[in-house]
Order: sequence, then C-alpha cells, then structure tokens
Amino acid sequence: MFYVDYLHIGGRPLHPLTTSDEFLSGRISISFQHWNQPFDTDIANTNSLDLHGACFSIAASPQDHFKWFIVMCQTDPSTTPPSRKPTKHTALPSSRARVLASFIVSIFTNSRRLAGCGISPTWGIGKAKRVSIGLHQWYLFQDYLCQQWESHFLPRQSDSWWHTRRPAFHMYHYGTNEPLTIDIADFLEAPESDPGLLPGPFIKRIEKSTSTST
Repeated sequence: MFYVDYLHIGGRPLHPLTTSDEFLSGRISISFQHWNQPFDTDIANTNSLDLHGACFSIAASPQDHFKWFIVMCQTDPSTTPPSRKPTKHTALPSSRARVLASFIVSIFTNSRRLAGCGISPTWGIGKAKRVSIGLHQWYLFQDYLCQQWESHFLPRQSDSWWHTRRPAFHMYHYGTNEPLTIDIADFLEAPESDPGLLPGPFIKRIEKSTSTST
C-alpha cells in the first residue's frame, strides 16, 4: 500500500492517455469554465516541457481528484529550450483557447458516439457549463481529437503557432494523500502496440483505492 500525495501522468503527443475498455467505471467532469486554471509547475516535474501559454484545463475526475489538461507540446523542443524556472502563466492565450474549445465542441457534436454527451455549440471558454461522461466516452474523445488533429484541425489554422505544437493529455493530483495499491502486473497489461496508454487495470485500481478512503 502506498500513500500518494502527488501523482502526475503525462501522455505522448497525439496519443490517448487512457484505454478503450468499455467496462471501466468512473466519470469525468468536463467544463470550459476554468480553462485557464494554471498547471502547477511548482510541484510538477515539468523541466522537460515548455508549459508557458500551452495548457488548457478541460476536466476533472471527482472520484480520484485528478485534474486533466491538454498540453500543447512543441514538435521540436530543441529549437526553443524551455525555461527551467516554474511558470504561473501556463494557460493558452484566450484567442487560442477559443480555437481549441471550438474544435473540442466539434468533436462531440459531429461524432455519432459522442453527440449525446451534452456538449453543444453553445459551449465556450468561461461559461459555467459542465457535463459528466463515462471513461469510455472520455477515451473516444481523446482518440478522435488525436486522429483529427492533423487532418481536420491544422489545415484550418492560419496561426503558425499551432503548426509547431501537438496536443498531449496530462493528469495529476496533489495534496490528497490517497491510498494506492499497485500491482506491477497491471502495467504489463498495456497493449504492446501502444505502450504509452495508461492500462485500464491501473485506472480501476486508482478508483478502488480512492473510493474506499475517508
């Protein structure tokens, strides 16, 4: 048994962070109301990432206190070495946040499997709208966003900044001191074809541990 005070899991650009297991329990709460919530670089080991003006706070998972971000990672980090100092200015500029939010909405409204989730064209950054979706739907959203990024999103962007970045999903929680039991065998169940995915059993184990804590 481990007690986790801080846990940060970062995905690879253009890859979902979670698996497609349709039988996973748990919910993800999506909202654009606090899209500019800072990614806490004081606690995160993010020295390898340039987070300045690159993050969009999109969701939270109430059952395990995780915060979810879309982080716009540089396609060639060596061209602009990131600062080693933590930054408080991690949020996307509002103009870019609106563009990303509009694309997210289009994914939900144009997908037959996500259209009923409750996200509509009336959504926008700063609006107090919120929906709760299942983990399988959350995976589908991640997958569709990654699949459509270069074919549907980038061709419509005149802002050259977008063409130097690719989205990655990050999740972290801090300060909850949650009990967590990890069996190393869980990690061996990740598909060999995509080792960057977070194994379904690991998600389940987090949920089981946090749901029984007081």
